[in-house]
Amino acid sequence: MYLDLEKITGSFSQELDDAVRSVKDNEAHRLEYLSLYARDNEMRAEGREEGREEGREEGLKEGQILQTVKLYRSLLHSDDEQIKNVIMRDFDLSEAEADEYLIQPAVA
Repeated sequence: MYLDLEKITGSFSQELDDAVRSVKDNEAHRLEYLSLYARDNEMRAEGREEGREEGREEGLKEGQILQTVKLYRSLLHSDDEQIKNVIMRDFDLSEAEADEYLIQPAVA
């Protein structure tokens, strides 16, 4: 087999080998490949940074919500329905999202 032995055994393998060598030897193709490769690497790096930024923002928001719940429970002695309304309003949460924060353990 050609891939294992690197020996050309038929006309199709010969044509394929010729095409591969032609592309490898073509400077324009090589530069285009390198350019696309560099662009793809840049796009991946941008995507990773955007993901990190979103994660930081979500973590900060979650911390603020949990601190609000703690504050209303401990200092203002509010009931969960009042707290739910506050965090839904202040953090633009759905009722289901607000309920999730109310069942989480208290933040230290």
